[in-house]
Amino acid sequence: GLENSTLGSKIIPTAFKDCLDPSQKAAQGREFSLKNSVLSFQLTRTCCDSDFCNGGDVQGQHTQWIHM
Repeated sequence: GLENSTLGSKIIPTAFKDCLDPSQKAAQGREFSLKNSVLSFQLTRTCCDSDFCNGGDVQGQHTQWIHM
């Protein structure tokens, strides 16, 4: 699976293998975001339970927020 954390303009991808844990399955496709004048943060999680999804280069959604 893949979890992306976006803090300001930095995207931090974290890969993890499978989502057999019920608490992780419940989080599949979940997204959390917080934006205010001081901080912008976004967290997205997708689950993957095959070796195909957990091998090779990690690729994820890229989110860009423009601050005015």
